Amino acid sequence: MSEKHQRLILIGARIKAKLLAQFYNQESFADKVGVTTAKLSRVIAGLGDTLDIVVYERIAAALGMEFTDLLDTDLPLYPGLTGYDHVDELITAFCLHLHGGGSGLAALTPLACDEYRLSYLQSNVAQPLHATPPLQPVTLAEEIAINHKEAANHASVAMVPLQAWPQDDQTVVTYVRTAFAQTKNAAEIATAVPRRFETRYVSTIEIWTLDTTWHDIIDHAAPAKVLKRAIGILGIRTTL
Repeated sequence: MSEKHQRLILIGARIKAKLLAQFYNQESFADKVGVTTAKLSRVIAGLGDTLDIVVYERIAAALGMEFTDLLDTDLPLYPGLTGYDHVDELITAFCLHLHGGGSGLAALTPLACDEYRLSYLQSNVAQPLHATPPLQPVTLAEEIAINHKEAANHASVAMVPLQAWPQDDQTVVTYVRTAFAQTKNAAEIATAVPRRFETRYVSTIEIWTLDTTWHDIIDHAAPAKVLKRAIGILGIRTTL
């Protein structure tokens, strides 16, 4: 792979990350920028043309970025979480792929311990988060299957970590917001959620336990995997 192609792939990944963080789908963003969805998909996939400077300038402006920051592939994709790039990338990769079905499982299996489990903190709004609320711990494969089933009920799903704080020896407390856009079967959603809405935002506080101590992460840049997560729902907001 040429250096040019690698750079375009990194720029495309940055655009995709920013789209998810701002809850855009590709169709609406392409319309905002003034390009076709097919053209935007090619740019995100790293198949854009370096001569399309105007397109990249429009994309940067629409995302609220400086043009030079969009093109600076040395900048971390997800700054401002824990401050440790490899941990921030681990958290954001998890959130990015948790609704991805089989491809999501393939992407996350190397990032999770074999004994990984997700547990749910009891909440009276657990039902709107998933099609079925399994309050018992579930494996990574089970969690992704549940999420993928729920994602099929919406035009798009974007799960984005907004803040994260190191806690105790191996723990990260993470604030996550998930946007479920254009629900297809609103009549089947729990009565606690309005029946007519364009986007449902679910805010969760999550306790992530890593398999590596913060001492090793900070002093030795040791790689980390996710050992377990516990999530509790803070609230749900909808937009008409």
